[in-house]
Amino acid sequence: MIGSRALISLIGACAVAIVLFAPRVTHADSVDQPPTEAVRFGDLDLDTRSDVETLFRRIQIAAAKVCQQYEPQGTALHSAAHQYCMRNAISGAVRNVESPLLNAYYNEREHRHSVLTASR
Repeated sequence: MIGSRALISLIGACAVAIVLFAPRVTHADSVDQPPTEAVRFGDLDLDTRSDVETLFRRIQIAAAKVCQQYEPQGTALHSAAHQYCMRNAISGAVRNVESPLLNAYYNEREHRHSVLTASR
């Protein structure tokens, strides 16, 4: 199965998203590594829609943890930086898993979201 290679790619994608979209830091701050979140899916069969949906939810949860630093405090609205971080972390993770069914599911959701956003 896809296993550890995909997991490492997913972690790398989340780390890259954080590095690319993190605010500028001083040298003292840069000693810390950007947050990452492992997403395990060895228990899933990525040839079934229900398991693909489960993996996608896990990816969303991991992305939310990684991008949490961009959530504005005291409001239910997400900042542009948070939305950008989430989009990139999720799309990178989906791409790195290399599952045709997961890619199709993600594209279907993105199409639905863009249609809803355009109609507002």
